[in-house]
Amino acid sequence: MKRRFDFRLQRVLALRELEEKGARIALGEGEVATREAEEVRADARSTLHSERTLLGERLGNAPMGPAELKHLVRSQAALDLRGHHLRGLGEMVKTRRERADRLASAWREREAARRGLDELRGRGLSEHRREIERDDAKEMDEGAQRRAIDHARPKHDQIPENASDPGGSRADLWRRCPVQHPHQDPHQNR
Repeated sequence: MKRRFDFRLQRVLALRELEEKGARIALGEGEVATREAEEVRADARSTLHSERTLLGERLGNAPMGPAELKHLVRSQAALDLRGHHLRGLGEMVKTRRERADRLASAWREREAARRGLDELRGRGLSEHRREIERDDAKEMDEGAQRRAIDHARPKHDQIPENASDPGGSRADLWRRCPVQHPHQDPHQNR
């Protein structure tokens, strides 16, 4: 009878698959958060660069009165504040990148654990298939042996009752036969 393959660690494999899936989702979310922070930092950097360029043009152009000078000083202070904010965004990007790297490492570990169990399952399944093939081959060989034995045995109607064989009677023929007769007592002396 052919039995179905039963992987003893199937529950562990299912758990590892769930863990890997959760780690992959967390990694994806971490990567998205990192990209968003990088985009915000790039936009802030671009805006700061444009505003500094504009402020430099104002300083280099025309003579200024006290009101314009006061406005330029306030603009410079605002740019310094934006620069500080940009450095904070840089730290946020760095922190998110480190977190995404840790999540990637955790995902790789879980993937390796799941892959190891998959390989074990594959080897077990292969061995199971080989066992079934061996059992099938054994059954076929046994069937062929039985047919060969049945074919080699003398038939009852081929042995005359008064056989003039120097070996003796029909019962003697069965005793000399290398294969045990199906109706013969296995404990009977030959």
